[in-house]
Amino acid sequence: MSWFWKDDADERFYSGKSGFAESRTNTLSLGLFPSLMYRQSWLSVTVSGFASNSRSYYSVSGTNDVNTWDFGSRLEFLATTNSDWEFSSDVSYMWYRGYSQGYGDSELLWNAGVAKTFGRFTTSLKVSDILNRQKSLHRTATADYVEDVYRTVMGRYFLLGVGFNFGKMNASQGKQVEKAMWEMQW
Repeated sequence: MSWFWKDDADERFYSGKSGFAESRTNTLSLGLFPSLMYRQSWLSVTVSGFASNSRSYYSVSGTNDVNTWDFGSRLEFLATTNSDWEFSSDVSYMWYRGYSQGYGDSELLWNAGVAKTFGRFTTSLKVSDILNRQKSLHRTATADYVEDVYRTVMGRYFLLGVGFNFGKMNASQGKQVEKAMWEMQW
């Protein structure tokens, strides 16, 4: 059987001369992640999005090539009151194209939080995945197979936090640091 598997250069089987060929997979992934931010002293709003494309090319048969798209948009806001309350929320929407049947359902995620500062202490309450709809979609494309999998995620949870500020810079030091950082950039 050595005539089938290899010749003097060990390439008969993998070169395709024996009637068989090694399957090679090349994957190319590209993404775009634009965002816009509006900021005032008491309010910060960010709108962002993403689009990513992943293509897997097979050397043996082009009919098996895989092309998937992931899209998403996100809206975030953070508001601070004069009485040291801080309110935050973000909403994300993701949708997918090109995945196997039963995979790639769209997702709507919503997170929110509130925090209050008392002198040097800050207490906070955050809720992640309020709608309890988060999934984690992952695709693996190799020379042998393509696999779509939903991975286990934590789901909805509440997080209570307490923080302590050990010290703050006085105003003159803060201005000096800010000026030094601007000079380093330019």
